[in-house]
Amino acid sequence: MSARRLALACVATLALLVAGARHAPAFERKPVAIAAFFRPPEVQQVRVSADGAFLTAIVRLGAKREIRVYRRSSMEVDVALKVPSSVDLDVEWVARDRFVIESWRRRGTKWAYEVVVVGGDEGRVIQSRHALAVAGTIVAPLPGSDGHVLFQRARDVYRIDLREIADEKAVAKWIADDRRVTRLPEGASTAVVDRDGDVRAALVLEDDDGEVARRRIVHRARGARAFREVLAWDADEPFFVAPLGFTADGERLLVASNRDRDRFALVELDPATGAEGRVIFEHETAEIVDLAWSYDRASLAGVVYLDNGEPRMHYLDGAYAAERERIAALAPGHTVRVLSTSADLGVVAYAAYSDTDSGGFSLFDAKDGSAREIGRVSTLLDAIDFAPRRRFTVRAAEGPEIEAIFTEPVEPPAPIRAWDEPAAPRTPPLVVLPHGGPLGVRDDLGFDPVAQLLAYYGYAVLQVNYRGSGGRGKAFEAAGFGEVGRGIEDDIDAAYDYVVAQRWVDPDRVAAVGGSYGGYASLMGAIRHPDRYRCVVSFAGVTDLPVLFDEWPARRSERVRNHLVDLVGDPDRDLEDMVQRSPVYRASEISTPVFLVHGSKDVNVDVDHAYRMRLALERAGVPVRFRVLAGLDHSFGSPATADDILEDVLRFLDEHMKPRAARGGAGDADRAGRGEGSAR
Repeated sequence: MSARRLALACVATLALLVAGARHAPAFERKPVAIAAFFRPPEVQQVRVSADGAFLTAIVRLGAKREIRVYRRSSMEVDVALKVPSSVDLDVEWVARDRFVIESWRRRGTKWAYEVVVVGGDEGRVIQSRHALAVAGTIVAPLPGSDGHVLFQRARDVYRIDLREIADEKAVAKWIADDRRVTRLPEGASTAVVDRDGDVRAALVLEDDDGEVARRRIVHRARGARAFREVLAWDADEPFFVAPLGFTADGERLLVASNRDRDRFALVELDPATGAEGRVIFEHETAEIVDLAWSYDRASLAGVVYLDNGEPRMHYLDGAYAAERERIAALAPGHTVRVLSTSADLGVVAYAAYSDTDSGGFSLFDAKDGSAREIGRVSTLLDAIDFAPRRRFTVRAAEGPEIEAIFTEPVEPPAPIRAWDEPAAPRTPPLVVLPHGGPLGVRDDLGFDPVAQLLAYYGYAVLQVNYRGSGGRGKAFEAAGFGEVGRGIEDDIDAAYDYVVAQRWVDPDRVAAVGGSYGGYASLMGAIRHPDRYRCVVSFAGVTDLPVLFDEWPARRSERVRNHLVDLVGDPDRDLEDMVQRSPVYRASEISTPVFLVHGSKDVNVDVDHAYRMRLALERAGVPVRFRVLAGLDHSFGSPATADDILEDVLRFLDEHMKPRAARGGAGDADRAGRGEGSAR
C-alpha cells in the first residue's frame, strides 16, 4: 500500500486497536488506477514540419490512437488519422509539406509506409494516405531535396521521390534497380550518410547460426563504388565501436567507442587505418547515451550523457547551447529533451519531465521565447503530488562505490499508535526494489512508474545500482561477474543499512520486491536475512542457477553458455557453490511469506523456476502465494495485466506490512552497519 494509503489505514487501524478491535481495515484501491502508471503516453512523437507551419503528434484516446496534424498558427487539429493500436508507429517529416508514417506489427514482420501530404490554401490535408507495404527503413531525407529520401531495404539503398507516390501501384518504384544508389555488403545494418546525402559507411553484422559472431565497419571514399573494411572484431571482444556520422569535412568517421577505454567516448576514426584520432568528448564517470545534430545533420551540436542517472548535454555548438538553455529555463527542475525542430530552428518541440513529473510536451517559439504546451504524458498521474527521489552513494565491505535511489512515499505515514503525539517522528515502511539484469541495467532518477506506484500506496522505495549495473563503464559492469548471490547482494545490504541508519524508514516493516534478477535477489535477501523482511515478491525470478544451463538459450548458444559461466559459475566445476546460491535449494531457510508471479510463456526465465520454488516452499511450510499468468512473457504485458498483477502485489504487501501497534525501540536503526555513505 502507499504511504498515503498506509497513513489512512494506520489511523483507522489504530482507532480500532484503541477500541479493542483486533483486525485492520481491508485493502482499498486509491483514486488513480494502478493501470494509469503503465498506460502508454497520451501524447507522443511530437514532430515539426521543416517550415514550422505544421506539427504532428500521436494522441491516444482510451484504447484508440490517432495521428493529429496541427496548424501551428492556430493549434487547431486539421485532420486526425486513425491508426490501429496493434502496431508500432514512427512519424517523420520528410519534406516541407509531407510526412511519412512507418508502421510495423509487434508480432511478425509486416511493414507499411504511408505518405501524407499537407498544404493548400487552407493548410489542410489535400491528399489522402497511401499505404505502401514494403519492408525497410528510411535512412534520411536528402539535404535540400524537399521530398527525396534514402530508403534501405536489406543491403540495398534507394533514392525515392515521395512526390511520385500517388497510389499503391507505386510500391514497385520504391525498389526499382534504376533508383538504387548503392548496395551495401551482406549483413549491413543501418547505413551512415554524409552531409551531402551519400551513403559512405555502415556497420556490418556477420551471422553464425542466427547469432552475431563478428562486427565490421565498412567505408568508401567520395565518388567510390566499393566499400572497404575499416575495422573488424569478434562479437566476444569486450568493446564496441558504433559509426554515427562524419566530420564536417567528410574525411573522418564519428564513432562512439569504448575500445581501449572503460567508457564510451565520441572520437574521430581514420577510415584509412581504422585508428582512433581526436577525442571529441569523454566523461570521467558517465557513458554517452545520445547525440544532438543540426537540423540537416551536417554538424554535431552536442553529446548527451548520464550524470548520476540524469541526462546532461555537453554542447559543441555555442548557438545551439544558447537556444537550448533558453528552452531549459522554461522548465526549471526538469530534464528537457528536444524532439524536433523546424529547418531554421525557429520552432522547437520538446519534452520535459522529472522524478516527480511523468512529463509533458511543448512547442517553443524562438522569435518571442514563448512556449505552448501540446499535451501531457498522463493527465491521470498529474493528479498525484509525487514525492522527490534522492540519490546517495555507499560502499559494501571490499566492494566498489555504488549508487542507490530512495523514493519517499507520496504522503507521510500516520502515527504508529493512536496515542502518539501528532508531531512524533514517523517513518514509512520500505520496499527494497532491486532491478533485473543483473548486468548492464540500471535505475535512474527520472520518473519510475513502479517506484512511484509503491510510493503512492505509502511505501518508501530503495533501488540499488549494484556492481554490474550499466552506465558506469566496462570495469564496473564486469565487477558483477561471479558476484550473483554474493557481492551484488552485499551492495543491496549496504544501501539498506544506510537508509536505516539515516532513520528514513521503519526497519520493522520491510519487504523485497523484484522482477527477473530482482526476483532472485529478493528471495536471496530473505535467505540471507531471515528476520529482515516481512514478505517477498518475485516476478519471473530465477530460482535455480544450475538449471539455467539446461534451458534453451544456453543449450542453443555457446556464447550464452560462456556468458552464464562468467556470471554465475560453471556447473561442471562449481555445482555445490551454485546450489548454495540458488533459492530453490534453500527454501527451508526462508521464514517470511512469499508471492511468486510468472508468465507461462516466459522464454527468458522458464516458468519451471516458479513451479519448483513453490513446491520447495510448500514442503518447507513457508506461506506462499502463487500465480502463473497464461500467455504472459517476461514482462507485465498490457496496462490491464499490470493493474491485475500489481493490485495483488499491493494487497499482499498490505496484509504483511501493517505496523505493530506497540513496537518499541529503534530496532535495526541502532544495529545497522554504518558503512561509507553520502546522500546527494
